[in-house]
Amino acid sequence: MKLKLSALLLSVLMFLPLAACTKQAEQTAATTQPTETTTTEVAAQIAAVSSEEISFYDATDNLGNILKLSPIYAADGKTVVAAYVVSATDKDKKALDAKAYTALNCVIAAKSSDKGIELSYDSAKKLITVESYADNNGNIVAIMDINDINKNGNKTEYIKLSKKTNEKGSVHYVLTNETVEIKVENGKKVLVEKGKKTEVKIVDASNDKVKKTVASDTASSSEKPAQSGTDNKPSDTATPQEEYVSIVLKKNGKAACSATGVEISDNKVEITKADKYRITSETDVWHGAIIAKFKNDEEAELRFEDVNISVSSAMKTVPVQIIDASDTTVRSFIEAEATAETTADNAIETLSERDSAPEVDIVFPTGTKSSFENSANLFTGVLYNEAKLTVKGNGKATFKAVANANNVISTSKSVTVKNVDLTLESANHDVASKFPSGGARGIFSYSRVKLESGKLTIKSNGDSIRCDSYEQEGGTLNAASSACDGIDADDLIDIEGGSLSVVALEKTSLKVRRVNNQDKLDAYIAAGSKVTDAFKKTCIRSGKNDGFKIDGGTVRAESYKTSTPRNNDQKVIICKASKQVKGNDDESKKPVKWKITGVASSNNSSVKFLYSASGIKQQNYTITVDGSEKDTTWTWKDNVGIAKVVSSTSV
Repeated sequence: MKLKLSALLLSVLMFLPLAACTKQAEQTAATTQPTETTTTEVAAQIAAVSSEEISFYDATDNLGNILKLSPIYAADGKTVVAAYVVSATDKDKKALDAKAYTALNCVIAAKSSDKGIELSYDSAKKLITVESYADNNGNIVAIMDINDINKNGNKTEYIKLSKKTNEKGSVHYVLTNETVEIKVENGKKVLVEKGKKTEVKIVDASNDKVKKTVASDTASSSEKPAQSGTDNKPSDTATPQEEYVSIVLKKNGKAACSATGVEISDNKVEITKADKYRITSETDVWHGAIIAKFKNDEEAELRFEDVNISVSSAMKTVPVQIIDASDTTVRSFIEAEATAETTADNAIETLSERDSAPEVDIVFPTGTKSSFENSANLFTGVLYNEAKLTVKGNGKATFKAVANANNVISTSKSVTVKNVDLTLESANHDVASKFPSGGARGIFSYSRVKLESGKLTIKSNGDSIRCDSYEQEGGTLNAASSACDGIDADDLIDIEGGSLSVVALEKTSLKVRRVNNQDKLDAYIAAGSKVTDAFKKTCIRSGKNDGFKIDGGTVRAESYKTSTPRNNDQKVIICKASKQVKGNDDESKKPVKWKITGVASSNNSSVKFLYSASGIKQQNYTITVDGSEKDTTWTWKDNVGIAKVVSSTSV
């Protein structure tokens, strides 16, 4: 249906360029119509197209200015309730700046109608701007409910926004059903949600972060509304040569670049100037390392276009390295052999304690496919990072560690995945035993790992993701560890949207260490055991944002163990196997195939099966084990249903 609708949309637009625009003033209303379809019918079709199809609209205001809008949708993902003004041009196609057009880079009121998308004006016939706020990464996180979308009579409250991404990488803002508070503390605006405080800034022409983020998001769609005479190519497929420093990888480990700040030697390209770099290749496989060194107050971009980099065991280096040049620590540990207790581990942890770091984007543009492989037995693996890193683009990239102990990505700072189709693969990812080194992880981070959108696939022998915190707003995560944990977080797992599938049949699928400690404390208290104050201190979570919660998305976890989420907005079911009799606390350790009738089934035989989705109700479902219905005891608490199922008489 989507393909048919897209085809209809594009064919109609070839004949009716103004159909996708907003309603103009009556005196300038469009009257041209295609032969077989009326303007109203076409506009109604466009208004009904969901956010999965259109990433932005070209609109005309009541003065004839052409606006490029990034729409903000209601919770249904179809109804437009507001829009961010990306750019504005006058009738003569001259670009307007913020002084000439005060609504530029602001959120304005807009709505879906039977005539397309209508802009809203005040009594002076000026566009109505909506007070909005964004986080420090440039993501719009809240808008004022000036039209009382919640129908509660309060037009001054703020509604939280989330991002959704389709399989083509098109990103959209969608209203949630949650309200948040905006306060001023110590002269700064903060967003307060469930006790958690996040610094925010007003969305206006001075907020360059929002401008860059929205531009990146709207450029990600491969299904943009076409205009007559255009080729409708997504913007990240075209390479603006004047904006990028070109680095060309050549045969025999050679490379070429004429710019200052790039030093080239055999099998090594070292970048020392913060800029935008386009890296291409004239050879099928390039053998060497890309080493980028930036200061902690700098921003840079590394753009890889159909590049394949491979490092042999003899070369003993990490293919891609991003270094914080503000720290003079000797980095010899990066190329040290991997062992169980490495100095690299301690060194990376020390670097992680720095408050500041460079901001670096690694980009894989639409239609490109790149790969990175390391056969050297290095703890720091295939990508070593000390920056606040975002991996994005609409292309595909594979990072593969061949040697036993390699982590695929080792990072002292945060990693965000956005739009890209990213695959991480460790050695022995199909072997059920853990190697002496502790198992090679997919991502080993001393900070946050965040999935905003796109697709992240991890196949590992060690933990798929080992981090301080894991957050997911959208996108798809498929993670499987053959011998260790799926996601192992010290402090937080927070899932707000997207799709998550984690398999850890030998260990724990979703593990938050402080939550596990809390579970231990609760079990001791329930059993009437004596609990000392010292023991309590080791168990009770110390950070105000620590925990494990699932507030949205679809989560499927199959494992030997799992942590129990708390304070969820969305309901969660955990299936556990008990032995012999109904309600027995003596758990079976026999893996079984689970089915929650009418809800979901496990794909693998597992001891624990966790499932969460928007349609789950707080009720007792029928559970089948290996195809047979079994006696089940249900306990619901804090939106978590524990189903203890009589599955086996064996351990």
